Amino acid sequence: MRKIFLLLILFPLFLYKAQERILPLDSTIKDSIKLGDYLKDLHNDYIPFIGTWKAAFDDKIILIKIIKVSKRPARIGFREKEVNYFEDTLILQHKITDKNGKVIENYLHPNPNISKIISQGFNKKRKIAYFFYSGVACSVGLGGIDLEIINSKHMLWNYFPQETFTNRCPKGTDITIYLPETKDLIFTKQ
Repeated sequence: MRKIFLLLILFPLFLYKAQERILPLDSTIKDSIKLGDYLKDLHNDYIPFIGTWKAAFDDKIILIKIIKVSKRPARIGFREKEVNYFEDTLILQHKITDKNGKVIENYLHPNPNISKIISQGFNKKRKIAYFFYSGVACSVGLGGIDLEIINSKHMLWNYFPQETFTNRCPKGTDITIYLPETKDLIFTKQ
């Protein structure tokens, strides 16, 4: 009887695992994702992005650290149409200092979940990783960041926020966007 009970408990787990599909992250249409799918960096396309990068912009030094998190839980859709799946993801953390080294903004953290900038897709042909930035207070600065690999030591940064100001925040809230709002800023790998 105990063996039958154990089989009844374990069988659905094996059935669920057998249904998991491993899909390439660079060519999978998000609408085709099913429960438990895994969008995997099958061709190691994310490797050129991983590391520490540095650029100067408007008398500031921008240091970004990009790490890859494998099989990170993700979801798409809303409410009853929400689908949970897994995805290899790039996490971008950053630190911005003035030219004298005074820290202006610091989002470097040993925990990869402490980040406001997470990859949302990849274009293999153009070697571009697309990121989503959740912005500062009241979602000011929310928008997309595109990183394009030029060669093994250089990449281009493109960031254009959707909103750069708001009246929705309580008075006195700091809504300064410190990330470089520009096109084609060159970062050098450290």
